[in-house]
Amino acid sequence: MFRKILLILFLFISSVVSAQDVFIAPFKLGSYYEYVYHETGTNIRYSARIISEEKINGFIYKKMEIYNEPPMNKYYVRYYFDTLTLNLYGGAGPGCVDSVYGSWLEIGFNLPMGYIWNDCPYGTFFRSSINSTTKITNIFGTSDTLCYVKRIDTLGAPIEGTTSYSYAEKFGYMFFYRGYGSPLLGGAYSKSMVGAVIDGVTYGSILLDVTKISGEIPIGYILEQNYPNPFNPSTVIKFSLPKSSFVTLKVYDQLSKEISTLANEKKSTGTYQYVFNAVNIPSGMYFYTLQADDYIETKKMMLIK
Repeated sequence: MFRKILLILFLFISSVVSAQDVFIAPFKLGSYYEYVYHETGTNIRYSARIISEEKINGFIYKKMEIYNEPPMNKYYVRYYFDTLTLNLYGGAGPGCVDSVYGSWLEIGFNLPMGYIWNDCPYGTFFRSSINSTTKITNIFGTSDTLCYVKRIDTLGAPIEGTTSYSYAEKFGYMFFYRGYGSPLLGGAYSKSMVGAVIDGVTYGSILLDVTKISGEIPIGYILEQNYPNPFNPSTVIKFSLPKSSFVTLKVYDQLSKEISTLANEKKSTGTYQYVFNAVNIPSGMYFYTLQADDYIETKKMMLIK
């Protein structure tokens, strides 16, 4: 009996410790993030979403679609997270001598202070190192105790100043600072995460995501005309769903080239709105298309700057 009690107590303590020690992997499929690009006199909010998983060289990468980052507009990045080493790799392309899996090392949550490696994103050499490791409990008000690691690049081409990155368990890439070469004015600039939606839970500040504004059941699928129209640089797009549906909402130019994916996920019954920010695209006529199950509708909108 005594042995049984000890065994039960051991299993209970082990389960508590293991629950506390479980590492929460970053970049989960479907997660949504909002960032702010900042330099002197400029603050521009942009967003990103993990849209798919891709098997490359035998490893599962998370594909992140990034929207409206100055001056990039829409582009993609890929991340592979090694659950054994807790290393995060980026790219899925050629890297340096120190790269593995055909990708370059972004950060390692188990790497010691002062760890140095060669980082070669897109063929540009940097000497990177871990310069801070800590545990944080107040990221966006969450009660989780999360690993938070900082990296700096001290050598590279060109050498013009400091570059630093911060990554957090569960959230991934959270902050970037470079003391030179901003895409807009050429000086120092930064990018920081200001909010996220992970497993349906909202953290921090979310302004650009498709937001549910009513749970009432509409009479049918509805795609409303954007307002204001014409607009500069933001406009609101509303749509309604009479039943739970997988929804895609996309913006195209006059040549039918896709400009941005605003939604690509399952949504419940109700009415939604999206604030489309066109700060990075030129004036002109654009089209937005809603597809939900067998329903497809397209409307025009005019951007005038």
